[in-house]
Amino acid sequence: MMRSLAPALVAVALAPLIACGEDGGALPPDPTFDAEITENPCGGFCDDGDWCTEDLCTAEGCIFVPRNPFGACQTAAHCDDDNPCTDDVCALDECGLMRCDNSRWREGCQPCNFGGWCDDGDPCTPDTCGADGICTTGPRDRHCDTMCRQDWAMSAYEAQWMWPSGESTVYFVGAAEPQFGPSCDDGACSCQRALTLAESGFGLELRDISGLEDPPFSCEVDACDTRSASCAPLERGVGYVVWGVMRFLTRFEAPARAEAGAADTAAPPLQPIDHLAVQGYCLSIRHDHLLGHHEGRLEADGQEARFSVAIGWEDDGFTTAHLSACTGCEVVGLAPDQEAALAPEPGVVSLPLTLAGGASGHVRLYARADHLIGDVLDGDGRFVGVMTLRR
Repeated sequence: MMRSLAPALVAVALAPLIACGEDGGALPPDPTFDAEITENPCGGFCDDGDWCTEDLCTAEGCIFVPRNPFGACQTAAHCDDDNPCTDDVCALDECGLMRCDNSRWREGCQPCNFGGWCDDGDPCTPDTCGADGICTTGPRDRHCDTMCRQDWAMSAYEAQWMWPSGESTVYFVGAAEPQFGPSCDDGACSCQRALTLAESGFGLELRDISGLEDPPFSCEVDACDTRSASCAPLERGVGYVVWGVMRFLTRFEAPARAEAGAADTAAPPLQPIDHLAVQGYCLSIRHDHLLGHHEGRLEADGQEARFSVAIGWEDDGFTTAHLSACTGCEVVGLAPDQEAALAPEPGVVSLPLTLAGGASGHVRLYARADHLIGDVLDGDGRFVGVMTLRR
């Protein structure tokens, strides 16, 4: 009796909606709703009480198929999920059906990501993708600083969009510059400016977190003669990764700072920034920050070679390093004049080298506070010496 009344009740319920349509006509039908009322012979509900079947409702009525039909298999070869770290098994399940099971993960196994790259989250271990599609992590490099995280660093420009984040450590990347550039107020020829980490016209002021400012985070500006500046402890114009704690102005300090002209009131950030209390820093290894001239040194078996390295962009977009003017290269087994492209991987400075006699070698350089350093290895992975680059 209730089933026979359903269409009538629905028609009564929809009558006010039809009368109030915007165009005065009937509202378009809901195909899903109508199908449940007029076309579904099983009322949208099928259940045979068997946990080992999937119960489906079709236009012809209820059908019951063995559970997980898409996982049906005859051999393990049918169960390959393209993940080298899972055991692909074809076995009887609890319903007595031959079904694929890909749930067992090989302990310690990490599949390569899309594109064949690997990352175990530690910047000090080399990660490679093997021919089997599984990541291999090498030993921790002795020259690497675990706190120097180029991959975590935001642009200094992005700092102005940050909300206060308590005492959590944040990372930024940019170039060291004096606040307001190499100029002084009131036409003075020399002055002291705050040291900032600059990017895209925004300067994030840096201060020592201890408050002692020893060495001071500041710049000495010569505005009249060469319009130059000498900054410490960061070198002006050099790219750095800096980490620390954000300090924001309070709602009482911000208006006073704006009146004094120390805040940019034309485009204020979400909350006015006072400075970054610096916990540490290292050189940026972003390729555009590496451009320029570097003094190189290779120490091997108690011997030393010194040379010049010029890093620049080529027309094809690759970053190249040109090693020249070498003194002592023959002694340490390094070709005295050579040029090679840096590996294009972001956040990595890896450089192929030519050793004595034309043999191949390479070096991966890690960033420290004022230099890059890494072990030079030959083509067979044997240690040759330690290379250092300083701007």
